[in-house]
Amino acid sequence: MAKKRKPAAGKKNYSVKELRQMASDRKVPGRSKMNKSQLLDALGLSDTVAVAPPPAPTPAARKAVAKIAEHVAAQPPASAPPEAPAKSDGVFIDWGPDIPRAYGQDVISLVVKDPEWLFATWELTGPLSRSTRERIGQDAVLALRIERLDGAFADIRPGDSSDWYLSVTPGMVYRAIIGFLDRDGVFVPVAASRTVKTPRVGLSDSVDAKWMIVRQRIDELLRYLGGLPASGSMFAIEAGNWRIVKLAWSGTNLQKNP
Repeated sequence: MAKKRKPAAGKKNYSVKELRQMASDRKVPGRSKMNKSQLLDALGLSDTVAVAPPPAPTPAARKAVAKIAEHVAAQPPASAPPEAPAKSDGVFIDWGPDIPRAYGQDVISLVVKDPEWLFATWELTGPLSRSTRERIGQDAVLALRIERLDGAFADIRPGDSSDWYLSVTPGMVYRAIIGFLDRDGVFVPVAASRTVKTPRVGLSDSVDAKWMIVRQRIDELLRYLGGLPASGSMFAIEAGNWRIVKLAWSGTNLQKNP
């Protein structure tokens, strides 16, 4: 009896009959009811690659994973992402960083608002204010002193404020000092402003003694008064400038006052 020839290699060229013969040789159960794709799968000739399940983790691997999970849980929460920059009609606007609330300095500034009001603003975040607080203790009270050039002063307790409007006298020189009052009411200065002067109320009493008039204005004035004088004695030349000496209107003639 002649042996049946085995099908040629190449799983894509197998016929159903050849596959069933191979399944019979390998004693694959249920082969008679299988179609071609099922026969290919049963014989391991399918294009689908079977993936073996991963091996179970070892105790050492479980321990390492647990340590990583503990480390991640101990990390602080991530900060919120920065807000998107503002846009105006599709144009990017770079507003820059936020202005800090303090600069770590002990400083006070005094500016003039009008003849009767000053404005003081200060910051006490430097080393001198901290050491002064520690030296005085819990009884330290923030105090703003407004001082006049003649020696008069007044102390104000601004509380938690960092600025203050001050009612003052016009035409005077002032400076502001920020510090603390101790338990005995003694003022301990920390920082002082520059001096400022409030303006006067009303018109200034400073006027010019002489007003220069150019030659063209002199001619216009003389024409308005009735004409040019008969002689040039009514004018004086001082430092190259024409000036009216003293003119008086008397009828239709121009005369010098005695």
